[in-house]
Amino acid sequence: MRFFILLLFAARLLFAQSNPDWQTVSNMNEVADLTSADGKLWVATSGGLFSFNPQSQAIQRFTNTNGMESVALRAISADDHNQLIAGGDDGIIQVYNLKTDQWTFLYNIQGQPIKDILYRQDTLWVAAGKGLAAFFWNKASYIFKDDFLNFPVLPGAVYCVEKFKGRIWLGSDVGLLSAPSDLSKYTINNPGLWKNYATTNGLPDNQIFALQAVGDTLYVGTSSGLGWIDNALLAYTAANWVTNSSGSFYACTNLYSLDKKLYATNYNNFYSYSPRSGVKWYKTFSVNIKTFGGDDQNNLWLGLDGRGIYTPKWANPLVLDGPAANVFNAVYQSSEGAFWAAWGQSKNYISKGFYVQDAQGWHNYSFSGSGWAPLNSTVALYEDRFGNKWVGSWGAGLMVFKKDGGLAFFNNNTNAGEITVTTKGETEQESIAEATVYNNYFSGIPNNNRYVVIPALKEGPDGRLWVADYGAADDHFLTVIPYNKKGFIDLDKKNWIYFGSKDGLGLSGNGDISCIAFDDFGRVWIGTLSDGVYILDYNHTLSKKSDDEVSHLLIQDNLYSNEIFSIASDHDGIVWIGTAGGLNSFDGVNIYSHVGDPQGLSGPLENRINQIFVDRYNNKWFATSGGVSILRAGKSAWDSDGWLGFSHENSGLVDNDVLSIFVNPQTAQAFIGTGNGLSIYRGSFGQIRADYSQIGIGPNPYRLNRSNGKFIFSNLRLNSTIKIYTIQGHLVRELSPSVGLSDGTRSVDGGRAYWDGKDSEGQTVSSGIYLYMVFTQDGQSAAGKIAVIRE
Repeated sequence: MRFFILLLFAARLLFAQSNPDWQTVSNMNEVADLTSADGKLWVATSGGLFSFNPQSQAIQRFTNTNGMESVALRAISADDHNQLIAGGDDGIIQVYNLKTDQWTFLYNIQGQPIKDILYRQDTLWVAAGKGLAAFFWNKASYIFKDDFLNFPVLPGAVYCVEKFKGRIWLGSDVGLLSAPSDLSKYTINNPGLWKNYATTNGLPDNQIFALQAVGDTLYVGTSSGLGWIDNALLAYTAANWVTNSSGSFYACTNLYSLDKKLYATNYNNFYSYSPRSGVKWYKTFSVNIKTFGGDDQNNLWLGLDGRGIYTPKWANPLVLDGPAANVFNAVYQSSEGAFWAAWGQSKNYISKGFYVQDAQGWHNYSFSGSGWAPLNSTVALYEDRFGNKWVGSWGAGLMVFKKDGGLAFFNNNTNAGEITVTTKGETEQESIAEATVYNNYFSGIPNNNRYVVIPALKEGPDGRLWVADYGAADDHFLTVIPYNKKGFIDLDKKNWIYFGSKDGLGLSGNGDISCIAFDDFGRVWIGTLSDGVYILDYNHTLSKKSDDEVSHLLIQDNLYSNEIFSIASDHDGIVWIGTAGGLNSFDGVNIYSHVGDPQGLSGPLENRINQIFVDRYNNKWFATSGGVSILRAGKSAWDSDGWLGFSHENSGLVDNDVLSIFVNPQTAQAFIGTGNGLSIYRGSFGQIRADYSQIGIGPNPYRLNRSNGKFIFSNLRLNSTIKIYTIQGHLVRELSPSVGLSDGTRSVDGGRAYWDGKDSEGQTVSSGIYLYMVFTQDGQSAAGKIAVIRE
């Protein structure tokens, strides 16, 4: 098949420079808003900001790793001071100076999701949360004026803001709210200054989606048609707006005026509108139109939900290469180097399939057809030792990309279906009938045998594939499958072994398995979504059930929660258990609790542990709801210097809600899936190497000056020691994991070491040539020279 993958109240200032240790990858095709400035279109998306030059076709992306504070944007506007103003879900206003390439952040309304931003005459009006905020330009920056919430009718949400006839107008779910816009004369937190326009005043509906002032008219888009406010501030409903077959008005979801023409949308339909001639249809898209905008040449642009930007001059939208969504609940990198990710989550029945990036770009997989759509709820991704790539779904069984290039499905569906693969430039569809479909290998849930849920799978120490079958009606909650000589699973079910409630795995009666792990004794650790942990010891005799032993761990056994998300066994034989309420560990005798630490210095950053990953060097990585925590190899969870925490606030992590982690065993770089994009970490713990063949040093020459920059050794072996000598052979400094620099930095951490240019007495060294030797206790070593210039 063609679809097989071949491979605050104060502002803070930052420069739009890249963070070399971190990279953010996000979907920038879910467009929320757009504007024009500096000859470019500036497009706000759910995954950050990008600019597009219509003349050169050049695209530049902005995320948290090159200047932004956050990436989930909802609104953008341009002012008269060469600046862009953007805002989104977190309520932080992000101001980008086009001339200085600097970002300024305003935190005055943080926590109130921003829906719309309007700039008029040195005033920013921001529709956010359940109210309206105003900021004034003071010739250098924006100053917060007030946050207006005291309306005569309290809205549940606000959507849009516009200025018309000396008044500010706010669209909400309780109608249109209006007050005088001159804040030098009026204190509009006084509810007596606000007027509420609703259906009783002549509007078609109280749910206001869009506002657009055109001359002496303010057009109002509602959930039940188009209305307007006239020059006398009276409300009306447009009788010539588009209707359905029963005569009811369609919603008007967006409005925009360009070159004396009014444009409007009804979700995915694009029109122009005239009070005299009514509606003219232009185009219908397969996705919703989210916004309108115009460029410097008076060309109209549309922002689409999931399909980028479009102008009527083009045949097709501009779609940026990227994943299908910004939720990464499962991630891994294949043995060939392709990156795999999925949005699906247990008991989450709607998703966007899975996404794969190889040398050609991103390939986004989705499924359609009766019984096949649940494959879009991908909940498990796994590559076995033979190179088969397995995809587990919530409702459509298993999909596998076989090592020989074939595609197969294991489910109980006999209906026709289709696979759709979208890339930056095209969409391909192919019938599932061209693949191999194996029916009745796994049981569906009670009363629906076609609904097969595979939430976890993993190879065991016995070389077999262990597959969890959630809710299996035949009680085969856990299936153990041998491989054949060709590197694929044995399709003779007589050789399959099953475990269920009759074997002591109660599993809340429905087999609600969430994860599988194996310890050093070959025991199977089975995490569940509601019933704690089961430990199956089959005594290395799978086919002999009589000697099996099952243990059961619950809250009363010291688990933080019976809702288990992840289990992993480290190289020291410790089993780590991630729960909804905290982190536990088991040393073979006792279960220990590890309290969360918001600073990440004495425990995981948060108590919700979404995933645990043990890398080849025995560092433990914890995906938490507060960021990524690492327990250093060789350190106890109670060691004062054992923990390292990465959050959005102290690193290039795109979002603190970390859902998944995969650390590549060869490169050591970490792929960190969040609810707002993918972070790739290549810092100190992403630079650990098996030998010194890739060691890097710099800057060389090392200039010692007031900037206090450090000399860095990278791509080291774990727990390296470095000795620095004069050219005559005198020892100047020794760096090791137990030695800190004067500013508190660990001199050696992970795969990096840092030297501050000082000797063992704390004195700055003189200019000259220095020698270094880096080594580990097992005898591996490397050496080189450092040129030091003292300025």
